[in-house]
Amino acid sequence: MGGFKRLCLAIYSLAGFAALAALGLTVVGPWTKRASQLFSYEWYFYTVLVLAGILAFGLLISLLRALFSRRDRAIVVCEIDGDKVSVTRDAIASQASHIVANDGICIAEDVFVTVGRHGVVDVDVKVSPRSSVDIRKKGPSMHDKLVRELEALCGDSLGSVSIEFLEAQQPSSVAADIEDDISVSEPRKGSEITYIPRPSSSDASSSENESASETDVSNHTEGDE
Repeated sequence: MGGFKRLCLAIYSLAGFAALAALGLTVVGPWTKRASQLFSYEWYFYTVLVLAGILAFGLLISLLRALFSRRDRAIVVCEIDGDKVSVTRDAIASQASHIVANDGICIAEDVFVTVGRHGVVDVDVKVSPRSSVDIRKKGPSMHDKLVRELEALCGDSLGSVSIEFLEAQQPSSVAADIEDDISVSEPRKGSEITYIPRPSSSDASSSENESASETDVSNHTEGDE
């Protein structure tokens, strides 16, 4: 919805509420007499009249749109010798749901397909994983797959493709999966990696014997002095 349409709807709603309140207070409420006396003022009368006119005009437009507007759910993909090849919004939404659920990891809860003024198709997919997944890996791959396959369906009319991940159906920890995927990478420039081996049992016993012998020698030396 554009900004101008939002402004018109806001003005229409406020004018309707104000007009209904001004007329309703003359019939219902403790201030019926005072509300009726306000209509004796010319400025108040014309203000309410203008508000009622805006309300009536908005209702007329809504009625005409409901009676005569066509619900065009088809998007023209291409034209061949004056003939049109089109696809419906439901077909796009169904294809997007199939793409998401194809790998068996996620399902598409909702798919919203909107068509802009110039025929640009925007797709918004709400995805619910069956279990917790690494969104940093799953998100880009799913987005690339959706864009690639929806472009084959919509052609150049495809606009933005948005993915929103919802709560997983069976939440679980993904830390183990992430650690399994992490490989030992080369150190950054300027950094050092030091490896300190753990001494074996034989090395430990020999070191203990050496330290004991050194202690005996020191004690013997002190006794001679």
